[in-house]
Amino acid sequence: MEINIFEKIAQKNKRKQLIKTVTASVLIVFVLLFLGYKGLNELTKKHGEEIKDRYLLLSEIAYPNISYSNWHFYATSQFTGIFESHRYKNIDGIEVPFEPYQGYYSLNGNRDVDNGEYLLEGDDGQSSYTHASHYKFPHFYNVNFNYNENSYNQLTQDITFVPDLKGQAVEIAVTFDKPYTLDEIRNMIPDNLMINWYWIGTTSDFDTVDFYPSDLYGMKLYEDPNRSSDGVDFDSNYDVFIKNLQSALDNQWIESSYGWENGQFEIKEDVLSFINNNPDSKSAKFSGVILTGQAENFEALKNKEWIYASNIGQTVEIRPYHQLTK
Repeated sequence: MEINIFEKIAQKNKRKQLIKTVTASVLIVFVLLFLGYKGLNELTKKHGEEIKDRYLLLSEIAYPNISYSNWHFYATSQFTGIFESHRYKNIDGIEVPFEPYQGYYSLNGNRDVDNGEYLLEGDDGQSSYTHASHYKFPHFYNVNFNYNENSYNQLTQDITFVPDLKGQAVEIAVTFDKPYTLDEIRNMIPDNLMINWYWIGTTSDFDTVDFYPSDLYGMKLYEDPNRSSDGVDFDSNYDVFIKNLQSALDNQWIESSYGWENGQFEIKEDVLSFINNNPDSKSAKFSGVILTGQAENFEALKNKEWIYASNIGQTVEIRPYHQLTK
Protein backbone atom coordinates (compact mmCIF):
# COMPACT_ATOMS: atom_id res chain seq x y z
CA MET A 1 0.00 0.00 0.00
CA GLU A 2 2.80 2.40 0.90
CA ILE A 3 4.56 1.55 -2.37
CA ASN A 4 1.51 2.58 -4.37
CA ILE A 5 1.39 5.92 -2.53
CA PHE A 6 5.07 6.60 -3.29
CA GLU A 7 4.56 5.64 -6.91
CA LYS A 8 1.63 8.03 -7.20
CA ILE A 9 3.66 10.83 -5.62
CA ALA A 10 6.54 10.11 -7.98
CA GLN A 11 4.25 10.08 -10.99
CA LYS A 12 2.63 13.30 -9.86
CA ASN A 13 6.01 15.00 -9.45
CA LYS A 14 7.05 13.66 -12.82
CA ARG A 15 3.96 15.15 -14.45
CA LYS A 16 4.61 18.50 -12.74
CA GLN A 17 8.20 18.47 -13.94
CA LEU A 18 7.08 17.61 -17.45
CA ILE A 19 4.56 20.46 -17.43
CA LYS A 20 7.24 22.86 -16.19
CA THR A 21 9.65 21.65 -18.87
CA VAL A 22 7.08 21.98 -21.64
CA THR A 23 5.98 25.41 -20.38
CA ALA A 24 9.58 26.61 -20.20
CA SER A 25 10.30 25.23 -23.68
CA VAL A 26 7.24 26.97 -25.12
CA LEU A 27 8.24 30.25 -23.47
CA ILE A 28 11.79 29.91 -24.80
CA VAL A 29 10.47 29.24 -28.29
CA PHE A 30 8.21 32.31 -28.11
CA VAL A 31 11.10 34.45 -26.84
CA LEU A 32 13.38 33.16 -29.60
CA LEU A 33 10.68 33.78 -32.22
CA PHE A 34 10.13 37.30 -30.89
CA LEU A 35 13.87 38.04 -30.84
CA GLY A 36 14.29 36.55 -34.31
CA TYR A 37 11.34 38.53 -35.66
CA LYS A 38 12.70 41.70 -34.10
CA GLY A 39 16.18 40.97 -35.45
CA LEU A 40 14.88 40.41 -38.98
CA ASN A 41 12.92 43.65 -38.75
CA GLU A 42 16.03 45.50 -37.62
CA LEU A 43 18.07 44.01 -40.46
CA THR A 44 15.43 45.06 -42.98
CA LYS A 45 15.34 48.54 -41.43
CA LYS A 46 19.15 48.73 -41.60
CA HIS A 47 19.13 47.96 -45.34
CA GLY A 48 16.47 50.62 -45.87
CA GLU A 49 18.50 53.19 -43.94
CA GLU A 50 21.60 52.31 -45.96
CA ILE A 51 19.91 53.02 -49.29
CA LYS A 52 18.47 56.27 -47.89
CA ASP A 53 21.85 57.46 -46.55
CA ARG A 54 23.59 56.58 -49.81
CA TYR A 55 21.00 58.36 -51.93
CA LEU A 56 20.95 61.51 -49.79
CA LEU A 57 24.74 61.78 -49.84
CA LEU A 58 25.04 61.10 -53.58
CA SER A 59 22.40 63.77 -54.17
CA GLU A 60 24.90 66.27 -52.77
CA ILE A 61 27.85 65.18 -54.95
CA ALA A 62 26.34 63.68 -58.12
CA TYR A 63 23.16 63.92 -60.22
CA PRO A 64 23.75 67.07 -62.34
CA ASN A 65 21.21 69.77 -61.42
CA ILE A 66 18.87 67.19 -59.87
CA SER A 67 17.44 67.98 -56.45
CA TYR A 68 14.85 66.25 -54.28
CA SER A 69 11.78 67.70 -52.59
CA ASN A 70 11.02 64.77 -50.25
CA TRP A 71 11.73 61.14 -49.49
CA HIS A 72 9.87 58.34 -47.72
CA PHE A 73 9.69 54.60 -47.11
CA TYR A 74 6.76 52.31 -47.70
CA ALA A 75 6.63 48.62 -46.90
CA THR A 76 5.64 46.09 -49.54
CA SER A 77 5.72 43.18 -47.05
CA GLN A 78 6.96 42.52 -43.53
CA PHE A 79 10.58 42.28 -44.66
CA THR A 80 10.66 44.24 -47.95
CA GLY A 81 10.01 47.83 -48.92
CA ILE A 82 10.71 50.72 -51.26
CA PHE A 83 12.57 53.94 -50.59
CA GLU A 84 11.28 56.72 -52.83
CA SER A 85 12.22 60.35 -53.41
CA HIS A 86 10.51 62.91 -55.64
CA ARG A 87 12.92 65.05 -57.63
CA TYR A 88 13.04 68.18 -59.73
CA LYS A 89 15.38 70.42 -61.70
CA ASN A 90 16.00 74.12 -61.24
CA ILE A 91 15.94 75.99 -64.53
CA ASP A 92 16.76 79.61 -63.72
CA GLY A 93 14.51 79.49 -60.66
CA ILE A 94 11.72 77.47 -62.28
CA GLU A 95 11.30 74.03 -60.76
CA VAL A 96 10.45 71.36 -63.34
CA PRO A 97 9.76 67.65 -62.68
CA PHE A 98 12.36 64.95 -63.03
CA GLU A 99 12.12 61.17 -62.63
CA PRO A 100 11.55 60.04 -59.02
CA TYR A 101 14.21 57.88 -57.42
CA GLN A 102 13.31 54.42 -56.13
CA GLY A 103 15.30 51.75 -54.36
CA TYR A 104 14.26 48.33 -53.06
CA TYR A 105 15.35 47.06 -49.66
CA SER A 106 14.82 43.69 -47.97
CA LEU A 107 16.45 41.16 -45.65
CA ASN A 108 19.03 40.43 -48.34
CA GLY A 109 20.14 44.01 -48.96
CA ASN A 110 19.12 46.85 -51.26
CA ARG A 111 19.37 47.97 -54.86
CA ASP A 112 18.50 50.93 -57.09
CA VAL A 113 15.52 50.80 -59.43
CA ASP A 114 15.92 54.39 -60.57
CA ASN A 115 14.26 55.28 -63.88
CA GLY A 116 16.47 58.36 -64.05
CA GLU A 117 19.63 56.26 -64.09
CA TYR A 118 19.14 54.19 -67.21
CA LEU A 119 18.96 56.53 -70.17
CA LEU A 120 17.73 55.98 -73.70
CA GLU A 121 19.90 57.23 -76.57
CA GLY A 122 18.25 59.17 -79.35
CA ASP A 123 18.48 61.78 -82.11
CA ASP A 124 21.30 59.92 -83.86
CA GLY A 125 23.55 59.97 -80.83
CA GLN A 126 22.99 63.62 -79.96
CA SER A 127 20.60 63.14 -77.04
CA SER A 128 19.71 60.99 -74.05
CA TYR A 129 16.26 60.57 -72.49
CA THR A 130 14.93 59.03 -69.29
CA HIS A 131 12.93 55.83 -69.63
CA ALA A 132 9.70 56.68 -67.84
CA SER A 133 8.83 60.29 -68.73
CA HIS A 134 11.27 60.83 -71.60
CA TYR A 135 12.93 63.85 -70.02
CA LYS A 136 15.96 65.04 -71.97
CA PHE A 137 19.21 64.61 -70.04
CA PRO A 138 22.15 66.89 -70.95
CA HIS A 139 25.46 65.33 -72.02
CA PHE A 140 28.90 66.03 -70.63
CA TYR A 141 31.70 65.03 -73.04
CA ASN A 142 35.20 63.75 -72.36
CA VAL A 143 37.97 65.78 -74.01
CA ASN A 144 40.16 62.65 -73.80
CA PHE A 145 37.78 60.59 -75.94
CA ASN A 146 38.01 60.58 -79.73
CA TYR A 147 34.58 61.67 -81.02
CA ASN A 148 34.37 61.15 -84.77
CA GLU A 149 31.93 60.15 -87.49
CA ASN A 150 32.13 56.53 -86.31
CA SER A 151 31.20 57.38 -82.69
CA TYR A 152 27.61 56.66 -81.76
CA ASN A 153 27.49 59.64 -79.39
CA GLN A 154 28.10 62.75 -81.43
CA LEU A 155 29.74 65.93 -80.18
CA THR A 156 27.15 68.74 -80.09
CA GLN A 157 27.21 72.54 -79.97
CA ASP A 158 23.61 73.20 -78.97
CA ILE A 159 24.36 76.77 -77.89
CA THR A 160 24.25 77.66 -81.59
CA PHE A 161 20.46 77.26 -81.66
CA VAL A 162 19.47 77.82 -78.01
CA PRO A 163 19.15 81.65 -78.35
CA ASP A 164 16.41 81.06 -80.95
CA LEU A 165 14.17 79.32 -78.39
CA LYS A 166 12.43 82.56 -77.50
CA GLY A 167 10.30 82.66 -74.38
CA GLN A 168 11.87 79.56 -72.86
CA ALA A 169 14.16 78.89 -69.94
CA VAL A 170 16.84 76.38 -70.88
CA GLU A 171 19.16 73.93 -69.17
CA ILE A 172 22.43 73.17 -70.95
CA ALA A 173 25.59 71.21 -70.09
CA VAL A 174 28.78 72.98 -71.13
CA THR A 175 31.99 70.95 -71.34
CA PHE A 176 35.15 73.06 -71.18
CA ASP A 177 38.19 72.61 -73.41
CA LYS A 178 40.21 72.16 -70.20
CA PRO A 179 39.57 72.47 -66.45
CA TYR A 180 39.12 75.98 -65.02
CA THR A 181 39.06 77.42 -61.51
CA LEU A 182 35.88 78.73 -59.89
CA ASP A 183 37.01 82.33 -60.35
CA GLU A 184 37.81 81.75 -64.00
CA ILE A 185 34.44 80.10 -64.59
CA ARG A 186 32.55 82.96 -62.95
CA ASN A 187 34.37 85.41 -65.21
CA MET A 188 33.63 83.31 -68.30
CA ILE A 189 29.88 82.99 -67.69
CA PRO A 190 27.65 86.06 -68.24
CA ASP A 191 25.90 87.41 -65.15
CA ASN A 192 22.47 86.81 -66.69
CA LEU A 193 23.02 83.03 -66.72
CA MET A 194 22.79 80.78 -63.66
CA ILE A 195 25.55 78.30 -62.85
CA ASN A 196 23.64 75.41 -61.29
CA TRP A 197 26.33 72.75 -61.04
CA TYR A 198 30.10 72.25 -61.50
CA TRP A 199 31.38 68.97 -63.01
CA ILE A 200 34.69 67.52 -61.76
CA GLY A 201 35.38 65.84 -65.12
CA THR A 202 37.12 62.51 -65.61
CA THR A 203 40.66 61.17 -65.76
CA SER A 204 39.56 58.32 -68.05
CA ASP A 205 39.46 58.09 -71.84
CA PHE A 206 35.92 56.65 -71.78
CA ASP A 207 32.93 58.40 -73.31
CA THR A 208 31.25 60.16 -70.37
CA VAL A 209 27.99 60.42 -72.32
CA ASP A 210 27.51 56.78 -71.33
CA PHE A 211 27.97 57.48 -67.60
CA TYR A 212 24.90 57.17 -65.38
CA PRO A 213 23.71 60.42 -63.71
CA SER A 214 24.81 58.96 -60.36
CA ASP A 215 28.35 58.59 -61.74
CA LEU A 216 28.69 62.23 -62.81
CA TYR A 217 30.22 63.98 -59.82
CA GLY A 218 30.12 67.68 -59.18
CA MET A 219 29.34 70.53 -56.82
CA LYS A 220 26.19 72.56 -56.39
CA LEU A 221 26.32 75.80 -54.45
CA TYR A 222 24.17 76.87 -51.52
CA GLU A 223 23.60 80.54 -50.85
CA ASP A 224 24.70 82.06 -47.56
CA PRO A 225 22.06 84.57 -46.32
CA ASN A 226 24.74 86.38 -44.32
CA ARG A 227 26.66 87.38 -47.44
CA SER A 228 25.77 90.69 -48.99
CA SER A 229 27.49 90.26 -52.38
CA ASP A 230 26.86 87.19 -54.54
CA GLY A 231 25.27 85.26 -51.66
CA VAL A 232 27.61 82.29 -52.05
CA ASP A 233 30.43 81.26 -49.73
CA PHE A 234 32.59 79.25 -52.14
CA ASP A 235 35.07 78.16 -49.46
CA SER A 236 32.50 76.56 -47.17
CA ASN A 237 30.58 75.03 -50.10
CA TYR A 238 33.77 73.48 -51.42
CA ASP A 239 34.83 72.17 -48.01
CA VAL A 240 31.48 70.44 -47.56
CA PHE A 241 31.69 69.02 -51.09
CA ILE A 242 35.12 67.48 -50.46
CA LYS A 243 33.95 66.12 -47.11
CA ASN A 244 30.96 64.47 -48.76
CA LEU A 245 33.12 63.00 -51.53
CA GLN A 246 35.42 61.47 -48.94
CA SER A 247 32.48 60.13 -46.94
CA ALA A 248 31.09 58.43 -50.05
CA LEU A 249 34.48 56.80 -50.66
CA ASP A 250 34.81 55.71 -47.03
CA ASN A 251 31.38 54.07 -47.15
CA GLN A 252 32.22 52.36 -50.46
CA TRP A 253 29.27 54.03 -52.14
CA ILE A 254 31.26 54.87 -55.28
CA GLU A 255 31.71 51.47 -56.85
CA SER A 256 30.65 51.77 -60.51
CA SER A 257 32.97 50.76 -63.31
CA TYR A 258 32.97 51.14 -67.10
CA GLY A 259 34.63 49.26 -69.93
CA TRP A 260 35.05 45.56 -70.60
CA GLU A 261 37.11 44.48 -73.60
CA ASN A 262 39.71 47.26 -73.54
CA GLY A 263 40.17 47.56 -69.81
CA GLN A 264 38.00 48.71 -66.95
CA PHE A 265 37.73 52.11 -65.31
CA GLU A 266 36.62 52.55 -61.69
CA ILE A 267 34.64 55.75 -61.15
CA LYS A 268 36.18 56.19 -57.69
CA GLU A 269 39.48 56.94 -59.46
CA ASP A 270 37.95 60.24 -60.67
CA VAL A 271 36.88 61.15 -57.16
CA LEU A 272 40.22 60.20 -55.60
CA SER A 273 42.09 62.17 -58.24
CA PHE A 274 39.94 65.24 -57.72
CA ILE A 275 40.34 65.17 -53.93
CA ASN A 276 44.12 64.72 -54.17
CA ASN A 277 44.70 67.38 -56.84
CA ASN A 278 42.30 70.08 -55.65
CA PRO A 279 43.09 70.85 -52.01
CA ASP A 280 41.10 74.11 -51.74
CA SER A 281 38.44 76.19 -53.46
CA LYS A 282 40.93 78.75 -54.77
CA SER A 283 42.92 76.27 -56.85
CA ALA A 284 40.17 73.70 -57.54
CA LYS A 285 39.40 73.21 -61.22
CA PHE A 286 36.23 71.94 -62.85
CA SER A 287 35.68 70.52 -66.34
CA GLY A 288 32.17 71.71 -67.07
CA VAL A 289 29.00 73.32 -65.75
CA ILE A 290 25.25 73.08 -65.96
CA LEU A 291 23.92 76.49 -66.99
CA THR A 292 20.31 77.65 -66.96
CA GLY A 293 18.68 80.85 -68.06
CA GLN A 294 16.50 82.56 -70.63
CA ALA A 295 17.27 81.22 -74.09
CA GLU A 296 18.31 84.56 -75.58
CA ASN A 297 20.91 85.07 -72.80
CA PHE A 298 22.99 82.21 -74.24
CA GLU A 299 23.76 84.35 -77.31
CA ALA A 300 26.90 85.66 -75.58
CA LEU A 301 28.38 82.14 -75.42
CA LYS A 302 28.22 81.42 -79.14
CA ASN A 303 31.61 80.47 -80.65
CA LYS A 304 33.52 80.74 -77.37
CA GLU A 305 36.83 78.93 -77.83
CA TRP A 306 36.76 77.49 -74.29
CA ILE A 307 33.53 75.55 -74.98
CA TYR A 308 34.45 72.05 -76.13
CA ALA A 309 30.80 70.97 -76.36
CA SER A 310 27.34 72.06 -75.29
CA ASN A 311 24.26 69.87 -74.98
CA ILE A 312 20.74 70.94 -74.13
CA GLY A 313 18.73 69.33 -71.35
CA GLN A 314 15.24 70.26 -70.22
CA THR A 315 13.41 73.43 -71.25
CA VAL A 316 10.32 75.16 -69.91
CA GLU A 317 8.11 77.87 -71.35
CA ILE A 318 8.34 81.01 -69.24
CA ARG A 319 4.96 81.99 -67.82
CA PRO A 320 4.00 85.39 -66.37
CA TYR A 321 3.91 83.94 -62.84
CA HIS A 322 7.44 82.51 -62.99
CA GLN A 323 10.06 84.25 -60.88
CA LEU A 324 13.41 83.85 -62.62
CA THR A 325 16.70 83.84 -60.72
CA LYS A 326 18.57 85.68 -63.49
